[in-house]
Amino acid sequence: MAGTYAQGEGRAQLRLVLGPVGPDAYRAIGTQDGTHGTDGGGCEQEIGDEPVVAPDKAVVRGEESTYEGTFVQVNPGTGGTCRYLAYDVTLDVVDGNTVRLRPEELDQCLAYRRVS
Repeated sequence: MAGTYAQGEGRAQLRLVLGPVGPDAYRAIGTQDGTHGTDGGGCEQEIGDEPVVAPDKAVVRGEESTYEGTFVQVNPGTGGTCRYLAYDVTLDVVDGNTVRLRPEELDQCLAYRRVS
């Protein structure tokens, strides 16, 4: 399941990077069109209703096809800065090339296709 997934094209493309951090856990970081890569460590968290979490602690855990945990979306800010939002999510593995991300706070489900 580890790898890079994308949804959309061009400047509107959203990327999801899943990096293994254990036998049943993956770091789940998103970025828009690769603008700031996937390291939110130098970014400031936007606080609202989302969970308070450091980007390196954003992990989804589970087995087989369903994982639950925290996803971090890194967004470009002004003047070369960046901010991130954190969401409690369920991640469903549809097949070897597709995952579906369902944030608890939003009434939508985003499908991502593997790009690497």
